[in-house]
Amino acid sequence: MTGRPDERLVLVVGAHRSGTTWLQQLLLAHPSMGGQLIESRLFIALRSLWQNVTDESATGLAAHLALDDAIPALQRFTNRALDGLAADRPGAVRVIEKTPAHSLDLPCVAALHPGAWVVHLVRDGRDVVRSALELDFGADDAREAARQWRRWVETVRRDLPQFPRHREIRYEALLSDPVTEVVGLLEWSGLTVDGAVRDELERRAGERVSQYNTTGAVGSGKWRRLSAADQAAIEDEAGELLRGLGYHDG
Repeated sequence: MTGRPDERLVLVVGAHRSGTTWLQQLLLAHPSMGGQLIESRLFIALRSLWQNVTDESATGLAAHLALDDAIPALQRFTNRALDGLAADRPGAVRVIEKTPAHSLDLPCVAALHPGAWVVHLVRDGRDVVRSALELDFGADDAREAARQWRRWVETVRRDLPQFPRHREIRYEALLSDPVTEVVGLLEWSGLTVDGAVRDELERRAGERVSQYNTTGAVGSGKWRRLSAADQAAIEDEAGELLRGLGYHDG
């Protein structure tokens, strides 16, 4: 793996069912982008330890281990993990990681990889809820799913400014013109896009990557199939954020 360790990580975050797997698959069209179509849960694995060493009450490890001493050790661990994720592309200068739940771990990521490129993929929360309700292991009801979507989007938007390199894109824009959107992200991350990459993007753009039991054609606006009760629950839980993002159509 080549490239500076402090700027090779491309982190895709976003609420579940927002299209993050598809975006990762498209970004991997570039030969200089390493990574695997898995959720590594890398920073989730550090969550308990990170909370311990940053505990302001200093009753745990923080009382005996300075944060400045813990960070280099954690960086060595995460960099070894990133090496493994990109092992099949030894010439890669970037490595992409996509675990939606890392949306809640951005302060830890910023401390360990301040030069990371962070992409927040936002999708209409109503469509996210509809998709989540189709999953066997998804949300129990629309209100719960809307609450989680709102929490994750608000948390990411709060923490993104910790990264000098961050972007927020819309799932709907990606759906409308995937090649243009992804070329923009690749060039923003410092990679040159040639005709071969564009051709590969065109091919991948037509592939369905959803791994679970969702139904129907890929698209936006399918939330209109939800019951009136479910739509009212979403409005109650997340209407303000939907309007702030420009999704609410009245």
